[in-house]
Amino acid sequence: MLNQNELLFFNSIVTKVTETLQVNIPIIAYDHDLLNGKHKEALGCAWFKDDKVYQITIDEFFISECYSDKLYNEGVKGHCPKISEDLDYVLCHEVAHTVYMRHGKKHEELTQYLLDKVRND
Repeated sequence: MLNQNELLFFNSIVTKVTETLQVNIPIIAYDHDLLNGKHKEALGCAWFKDDKVYQITIDEFFISECYSDKLYNEGVKGHCPKISEDLDYVLCHEVAHTVYMRHGKKHEELTQYLLDKVRND
């Protein structure tokens, strides 16, 4: 479960991504440990129904790590960098699944295009 500051941090990044990319899909924080199989380890998941993404979930532990990394980068004592991916990257990766369901070259290219758009807006 996210604390208030982590939730505010998450919502600010989600708002930036959804407004920049004009995405109208629910993006929610979720404990992926509750999922089965490989989804348990996923930082983000795009959920499909009838070949269409109907929601995106981002793992709560990952969000906490991203928030801690943010504090570390701001020089707040007691926090250390832990993450290998940025939250905006994972969000763009999941949004790319709205066009390309499978991972591959086109999915990677779209993810990078979306990320560049978000970071340069």
